[in-house]
Amino acid sequence: PRQRKDFIQNLKAAGMNTVVIALKEIDGRMFVKDVKLAREIGAYVNAIPDLPGCALAFKDAGIYTVARIALFKDDQLARRRPELAVHRPDGSLWTNVKGVAWVDPYRREVWEYNLAIASRAVAAGFDEIQFDYVRFPSDGDTRLCRYSRADHSEKNAAQNLISFLALARQRLKPMGVKLSICVFGMTTSDYTGMGIGQHILAMAREVDYVSPMMYPSHYSRGQYGLKNPNREP
Repeated sequence: PRQRKDFIQNLKAAGMNTVVIALKEIDGRMFVKDVKLAREIGAYVNAIPDLPGCALAFKDAGIYTVARIALFKDDQLARRRPELAVHRPDGSLWTNVKGVAWVDPYRREVWEYNLAIASRAVAAGFDEIQFDYVRFPSDGDTRLCRYSRADHSEKNAAQNLISFLALARQRLKPMGVKLSICVFGMTTSDYTGMGIGQHILAMAREVDYVSPMMYPSHYSRGQYGLKNPNREP
């Protein structure tokens, strides 16, 4: 709480009005109490003992609160519950170039796990739920990815993400919270789904806000006529 007080003072002094707090990270650690599956797999970390008090402290200071939840890039859940993971053709876990495992975005158990975290964040007083990694894997040999749906395709992947967001809206919006998503920046100009299922126009219909991640490093050489986009942000 003392560090939070200092942080709030620094935020306000800098003229900022919003804080995004990670409640579930890509390694699978999460910071929301009383989620059954998180206890079973050892994912819960008591980093924010009083989550409602944390949210209230920011809100009392006039700061808008956003709870960020990394969805399908979840190394811990994938390893502790391999039946929920993305696999290779031989049945082993698929991992990206950094050795991080993903859970299968088609699995409803994965949906329910993340929605349980989100609903508790809303109950704690957060103004907005921000879903990140609301997509299928990249950054590796995705040709080897095998999912619980044998008919996996770009079309089915995209529809699956829309179905998840629609369910999130149905469950969470009545609780009075805003919903947002982070998407690849290139989804603003590439409408193919980019192999990860992200169709920004369709996804935007299910949420209140969209944050396209316009990292220069995400743009390949020659795009927009730029020899090296990463050198010309």
